Amino acid sequence: MVVAHELSHIKLNHVRNRQIVSGVTTGIMTALGFVIPYAGYLNYAVNPAVTNNFSKSQEHDADRLAAEILVKCLSISVDKQIHIYETLKADTSSGGGFWSTHPSWDDRIANIRKLQPAASTPANNH
Repeated sequence: MVVAHELSHIKLNHVRNRQIVSGVTTGIMTALGFVIPYAGYLNYAVNPAVTNNFSKSQEHDADRLAAEILVKCLSISVDKQIHIYETLKADTSSGGGFWSTHPSWDDRIANIRKLQPAASTPANNH
């Protein structure tokens, strides 16, 4: 599951995209420093905030692609993947804070749960 997730980052060009976001943010903050003295130093706080929160959307994209690959290629159901996420959640910290590069486990689980067929969701199993 982790390998599929990391390979998804590569396929989706996430490293390059994150570098672009970081570079643009630095450029804006540098330009702002020419207008407002010392404002460029804000880049040390603004850049991590922007890039880390951008990374959260990339994590969701990589989780979804990895989940689709695991279903199609290895027949690992979304339900089984959610069970694995729940196990990881129990064994690690929650993550997902403002400065974190990864969304919380609950957000990640909700993200891949959207891939479940409607008939297999708990609300439809009476």
